[in-house]
Amino acid sequence: MTPDEMTLARYYAKQAVKAQWRRQGVKLHHVEASELNQAANVYLADHPELIAFASERYRSFVESGRLQRPRTRRNQAND
Repeated sequence: MTPDEMTLARYYAKQAVKAQWRRQGVKLHHVEASELNQAANVYLADHPELIAFASERYRSFVESGRLQRPRTRRNQAND
């Protein structure tokens, strides 16, 4: 899994947590970002299929041209 795929998985986990909280009547502007991140981490741990889904989505985004492949950086210490 690449960092980009994990970022997408975390995004989907956060969206799922937010949707759960909205259904429970929680006002999202009252929630600290750290609390959301913590809940998203738990959600992601409980739903590993979300990581596979995000990986597939990322690949399809790259293949369709909606996202570009990340550039590889040269090690600047070797320049």
